[in-house]
Parts: sequence; C-alpha cells; structure tokens
Amino acid sequence: MLGFLLGFCPLTRALPQNAEPIIKIGVFDLEGNPIDKPKVIVYDSLHQFVKEEVVNKTDFKGQIKKIEIQNFGTYYLQFSKEGYEPIEEVRVTWKNDMVNRSPIVKMKLLNASKSLSWMWWGIGAVMLLMALQGYKIFRKKCCKNT
Repeated sequence: MLGFLLGFCPLTRALPQNAEPIIKIGVFDLEGNPIDKPKVIVYDSLHQFVKEEVVNKTDFKGQIKKIEIQNFGTYYLQFSKEGYEPIEEVRVTWKNDMVNRSPIVKMKLLNASKSLSWMWWGIGAVMLLMALQGYKIFRKKCCKNT
C-alpha cells in the first residue's frame, strides 16, 4: 500500500506525465519523398478553425512535420502545397497515451503530365528554329557557290 501511495505503482508510471500536445505527421509525395513546408489548416472536433501555418519543423531526415496544438483531443487537418493536390480532412485523435503515433499523408503532384508535355513542346520549337536557321545558312552557302 505504501508503494502505491508513493507512486511506484506500474499503472501510474506507464502513462506519460508531461506529454506535449504536438501532432507528428509525415507528409510525402506518391514516390515517398518528403514534401518540404506544406501548409496545414487545423480544425477541432467540431470543425472549428484552430490555426493555419506553413509547417517547417522537421526531424533529422526532414520527414516528420510537427504541428503544435493547445490541447489534446480530435483534430481535422487539411494539407496543401503549391503544385500538389490538396489533402482534405485527415483525422487525428491526440491523447496522452498516443504520444509516438505519426500518421502519414501522401500528396499527389498536380499537372505533372501537362508540365512535361509543355517541356517537350518547348524543346520541339527550339529544335525547329535551329533547323530553319541551319537551312537558311545552307541555302546562303549553296547559292553563293553557283
């Protein structure tokens, strides 16, 4: 009984005493590369706005983003980044006993095929201009010799 009163009970020691309310979440593209500095909007369990921020705190690999919140509870997160399809409503329940959970979010690149096709059109246009210039030079040399 004395051990229980002094705090030596295994049940009281198993729970974290000073857990900081931070949501750790990995934000990656579809290939598994970390997305740097995504914007996140945080809503509480009643879908009321809590905060909006560009997340720039990472671990040593640059993969885990930390979102500081005021209280433990259920939150809804929306992620966005220019050039990526936004992620709507990732639900995270944050309790004292879930300190080490890290959800993973995958964001899809927008218009990847369109930007690639524009690149090929640009390369084709440059090649065509070079060919026309070469043809002009060839005609000038060819016409001088005759």
